[in-house]
Parts: sequence; C-alpha cells; structure tokens
Amino acid sequence: MKILLINVTYGKGSTGKIVESLRNQYISQGHDVRVIYGRHTNSNSQGIIKGGFELESKIHHFFSKFTENLYGGMFFSTLRIKHLIKKINPDFVHIHCINGFFVNIYSLIKFLKKNHIRTVVTNHSDFMFTSNCGYALDCENWNGNECRNCKRVKTFNGKFSLNRTHHFYKKMEKAFKGFDELSITNVSPWLTERSSKSSIFKGVPNCTVMNPVSNAFFNKPTINPYDKYNLDKDTKKVVYVTSNFEEKEKGGYWLEPLANKFKNQKVKFFVISSIKSDFKVDNNDVIFVQEKLTQEELASYYYFADSTIVLSERETFSMV
Repeated sequence: MKILLINVTYGKGSTGKIVESLRNQYISQGHDVRVIYGRHTNSNSQGIIKGGFELESKIHHFFSKFTENLYGGMFFSTLRIKHLIKKINPDFVHIHCINGFFVNIYSLIKFLKKNHIRTVVTNHSDFMFTSNCGYALDCENWNGNECRNCKRVKTFNGKFSLNRTHHFYKKMEKAFKGFDELSITNVSPWLTERSSKSSIFKGVPNCTVMNPVSNAFFNKPTINPYDKYNLDKDTKKVVYVTSNFEEKEKGGYWLEPLANKFKNQKVKFFVISSIKSDFKVDNNDVIFVQEKLTQEELASYYYFADSTIVLSERETFSMV
C-alpha cells in the first residue's frame, strides 16, 4: 500500500517524531511510504519532501496577525503540495498537525475530497475542530456556538487580530462537509470526546488511537547523561521536557517558582526543549540542556532522572 503522511515537521518535535516512527513502522510492514512536511529542517532522505516555502510561511504568518487567516493563504506551497500528492498518487493520506503556516488547510481538504482520496486526520490538538485556536482550554465557545464572538482571539493570535472566528469555523465546516472517504483519530479519549462534539466533524467516524512511543524508550540506556554535570551523588534530578519552554500554555513559567521551593536542597531541574530558548531562569538549580539530543539520548535523560514533571495547562496526550 502507498501511504502519504503529512505534518508540519518531520523528525523534530513531538508530532514530527511520531510521524517518523509511523513511517519506519509502515516501511517495516512492507508499505511504500512518503512524507510531506512543511517547515524548518530540510531532509535528505528519499521519499521525505519539504512542501512549504519558508519565505511564504513567514509572510503569511505576519499578515495572519491582522487577518486571523491562520489556516488559509499559502498559495504557492499549497499548489506544490497538491502537485506532489498527484505525483505520489497514494492509496491513503494520513494528516497530522498541518498548522504552522505551510499549507491552506481548507484548500487541501477540498482537494482530497474532490479526488476521493481516502484520508485519516489525527487530532493532536484542538485547531482542526475549532478552526481557530490550538488550545481551547476551558472555552466551550466552539461547541454549539461555532466560535461566535470569541473572547480568546487576541490571546492566541495577537492584539491586532480581527474577530472573524465564526467565519473561519464555517469555512472549515464547509471544507469537510460531504467528505465520505474521511476518518478522524484522536490521541486520547478526552480529545475524541471533544472532536465528536464539533459540527465540523459531524457524521464522521471518530476514534482514539494512542500515540506511539519510539523504540529507543524500550531499551535500557547504558550511559548516564547526568554524570557530566558533576553532581553530588545524593542530588535528585528532575527532568522537564517540553516542545516550547516559552509558550504560555506549556507552563514553563511555573518552573522558576517551583525550583525556588527547593532552594538549599539537593535538587536540580533539567529543561529539554525541541525549540531552543534564550529565556533565563534566575535559579542556578535550573539547567537548560543545550545540545540536540537523539531519541536514545532523550530516553537516557528520562531513565536516569528521579522524577519527570509536566507543567502544561492542558495536554491532549503528553508524550512525557
């Protein structure tokens, strides 16, 4: 079977690593697997293609702060991605996180629907069934009220954003309407319940498929990464892994007051983030791991730690 995976990143960040794991698993089962990704790292591997143009992404991102058109635009990148799909001619397409300003989601969904391409959409966050924010948190305005008069738009899209949330909700709903070859999977029962409530996915099969875990986490590491920090043998090691330390919803701002509660105690906090941060924490017990880690090295940080913490306001299904 020829399978096409589409995601904003590949091999980087939580969903990028999930897509990489899925690709490897599908290949091991004898499938012909291709990947289209949108942003950042250029991959040289065969069958892994960057579909987005970085300059167009940056321009669209800038204008979206005013227009609130988070998931539209991207004319040239979307045209390229459609051309790639036609060329690959997959038996089915598996879509993951396609936010991040690399494709016109409405146009892509309409294209897949028009061409009767079997498609699976996996929700890792809220944006596909709200057509607006990635984290609805406690807000239920998308459920039944279809994001009318959104009170959060300036929080998730900036202070200059227009309030057009209902318009984009209806735009997403129209894109998915009548897509008979579509199935929705979600990475937790909680997210399946939320996704099923949205009229965007009304009548579409919704189910839960838990995130895969890299094989690196099933092997016992042999090298203790904390040895290089010359810690006292009684020092407790707490590891905090996050996709973005500075993103409010991920809760990085809680780390400093938490670490302050353990001052003068033998506790060190290690921060590992896929997006490198220049953020400074005024506590010497907080250590930012600067080097880029392989899956095996990341697994060793987990294995030899005394504790792991999650600080997010909400998580759909945390990889931690």
